[in-house]
Amino acid sequence: LSKRAFERLEGLQAGHPTIGDVRGLGLMIGVELVSDPEARTPDAEAMSFISRFGLEHELIVIPCGPDGNIIRFIPPLSATVEDLDQAIDVVDQALSAYEAG
Repeated sequence: LSKRAFERLEGLQAGHPTIGDVRGLGLMIGVELVSDPEARTPDAEAMSFISRFGLEHELIVIPCGPDGNIIRFIPPLSATVEDLDQAIDVVDQALSAYEAG
């Protein structure tokens, strides 16, 4: 599951300028949200938007980090590949909606 999560999240990073970095170990993953990919300026507003979007789509998205701009991605160990993909799909949709303005 970890390999799948990193592949999917790094794929999102390539397609969404709001993602500054994807890092972690195993299924404990942080997805950094930025307003300027070059300067990696923290974007807490994006985090707030994605949290609200997630709740509307039955996904709890928890912020972390000193600037509140990192998605704390820690699925339960009982999560299936389908659960994982569904959660990442919601994050993808949220990022697309946020970036569309």
